[in-house]
Amino acid sequence: MKSKILFPVSNGLVLLWCTLSYPTYAAMSPAEFVTDVKPILETHCLKCHGGDKVRAGFQISSRELILHGGELGPAVNLATPAKSHILEFISYTGEHVMPPKGKLPDETIATLTRWIEAGLPWEGPPLAPPRKVHKKASITDEDR
Repeated sequence: MKSKILFPVSNGLVLLWCTLSYPTYAAMSPAEFVTDVKPILETHCLKCHGGDKVRAGFQISSRELILHGGELGPAVNLATPAKSHILEFISYTGEHVMPPKGKLPDETIATLTRWIEAGLPWEGPPLAPPRKVHKKASITDEDR
């Protein structure tokens, strides 16, 4: 009799344990990519990983290029997002750290983590690298 009563209870406990053991992350929409993720990538990543300048063979200007990765292999592991190189680098937990001049704020890391766990939703065209502004960009009367 005990086994009949304990079996349903133990199944419930197992289900409860599984539910509490695995964190759940809110999905991220492509629109949130534009408002939350894109500015981070443009500010902290594109200078070295976009356009003509591509360090470590890694470009971050499109979803496809991020998934392709660079010299160290794919940057994001969609099957096991927590094992993604990008997360290791921005968390400063491994040999390589990004950005090299200082760790990103925890809130920024959390946003990128959520984006990667959501499967890298992307909206819009590839990101354009920042353009250099020349100090002598204005045209003088003499130039005309």
